[in-house]
Parts: sequence; C-alpha cells; structure tokens
Amino acid sequence: MLVPLPLLLLGLVVFLLVLFLRRNYGSLENCGFPVIPPTLFCGSGPFLFHNINMIKLDQDRFESYGTTYGAYMLSTPWVYTSDPKIIKQITVKDFDSFRSRPFVFPNQKYRSLDTAEGEEWVQLRKGLSPIFTSGKIKGMMRHVDGVVDNMLNHLDQRVKEDPVVDMKPVFQYLTMDVISKCAFGVDLNCFRRRTTRC
Repeated sequence: MLVPLPLLLLGLVVFLLVLFLRRNYGSLENCGFPVIPPTLFCGSGPFLFHNINMIKLDQDRFESYGTTYGAYMLSTPWVYTSDPKIIKQITVKDFDSFRSRPFVFPNQKYRSLDTAEGEEWVQLRKGLSPIFTSGKIKGMMRHVDGVVDNMLNHLDQRVKEDPVVDMKPVFQYLTMDVISKCAFGVDLNCFRRRTTRC
C-alpha cells in the first residue's frame, strides 16, 4: 500500500522539525554538566508553569543535580548555577561576556538595565556604574537603615490593629522613602503620613 504524497511530505516536515529542535541536545553533556533530561523535542521542562512552585522546583533541582547544572529550553542549552564564586565571576569580572538577556521588551521606552541587551546594555551600564560604586552604596546604607526602621515601626503598629497587612503600599512607601532620602536628601517618611499619598 502506497502512502499518499501529502502525508509523506507532512511526515518529512515533522521529522525535520524534530531534528532541528534536537540539534543542540548533548552539547551540555559534552561540557561535563549534569543535565535535566530533555523530552523528545520540547526541552527539559517544566511545561505547566502555572501549576509549579518555582522555588520548590529550584530546591529540588539543586538537591538532585548540585549547584551547577544544565537544561534545555526547546533546543537552547541553559546553565543554571547557585555557586557564589561562579555568580561573582559572571556578574563582576566577566560581565562583558554576558550582555544578553532572555527576555527583552520590544519597546525601547520601557527597557532598563535588566531588560536591555548588547550595545544598549553596555551604554546603560556605563551610565549607571558611577552612581552605584561601593563607596556610594556604603554611604546610602545609613539612610536605607533609617527608612527600614520606619517601616518596621509602621508594621509593628499595623499588626497591633490588624494581623493581616497589605504589603504593596508598605513597599511603595519604602521605595519612595529610600529614593527621596538617597537621591534628594529629603526625609518624606511616608509611613508617618500613610493617610495621604506620597
């Protein structure tokens, strides 16, 4: 019995697609990483993100595969690490080699340092690096400590009134106070004026 030509072509296209999606499988294993086994052509998973506790998933993978392991997102090899020495090497010493980001906003208006890539990322980082030197961050810490103390006092009072506290406005006040104190030297203390908008 002969197979109809359209069915044969469809089978060939599916076969080539599977080969294409599997083209990088084995590359992480060749580098010596422990790897989360990929499925036929969909990568290492997980696939139903809305049903998964990502923190528990990371902890389980850490226990199973160690501090540094590999996985595949479709055909793209990814390396995950929680080793502080490797993270420091990547983020401090070798940051020029790690410019790309997995998710980039298409609209340049909304892109920031963590969502930019390539030359745009380099230019943004050059502009921000002088602002966040270790000396300047150390100088900001006393201001941040004071704002955090205000937040803790505010939370102590709120918990006495009601044990359930909506944390979104609390973090908004904290952010506003830190920015106003560190950038402009103004003590807004939004926690004291929580009845009004800061």
